[in-house]
Amino acid sequence: MKKDSENLIIDEETAKKYIHKFTSFVTDNRISIIGSFVVIIALIAGSLIYANMKSSRDEKASYLLTEMMTLIKNDANTGTSIKDVEKKYTQLKSEFPTNQSAKISGIVYASYMYNIGKYKEALELYEESAKNFDKDPLLGRIALAGTGYSYLMLKDNNKAIASFDKIANSNLYMGRDEAFIYSGIAYNELKDPEKYKNSFLKALEVNNNSIYTQLIKEKFPG
Repeated sequence: MKKDSENLIIDEETAKKYIHKFTSFVTDNRISIIGSFVVIIALIAGSLIYANMKSSRDEKASYLLTEMMTLIKNDANTGTSIKDVEKKYTQLKSEFPTNQSAKISGIVYASYMYNIGKYKEALELYEESAKNFDKDPLLGRIALAGTGYSYLMLKDNNKAIASFDKIANSNLYMGRDEAFIYSGIAYNELKDPEKYKNSFLKALEVNNNSIYTQLIKEKFPG
């Protein structure tokens, strides 16, 4: 069991590469690779939670989650393992419906579906996960952000804004500046330049050390 858990840990160099991809995405004002960042967060979070659960009576459920996450990591966003991943997810949900591992699997599966372009399916999973983790500052945020990203990809910008606003207007979650940035992107899609600008500027208000500072100042100098 220990070996499986260790295999899920992402080294620092790999994490930096994904973070670099994410910041490059923001600079280019695109949303095509955001799912990769979301799923990596989910994998890291799941790995840590698994480590804390491995000695409990829920070991079988956490092991199934580990297997599912390994399949996803090895899939590399191609969708070739979709049937196997779905099988693990279905097994977790049916055999351990109230187990924490089954709930976490919803976020992991949602991120996987997002990465392979199944945004509607990802959205449904993220929304369920947002309810399951509404008081969790990490997993709840991943789920809410996932709903927002999915709505953006589905061109439902008003609902995307509603999802990001739940993060931006709560002290429970980290990355409130990021949530304002994505609300701004949605407002830009809605052709609302004033709210687009205000959302970007609010990102600086909540975090004057935001990684988006340069981007914001370039877009809205002065």
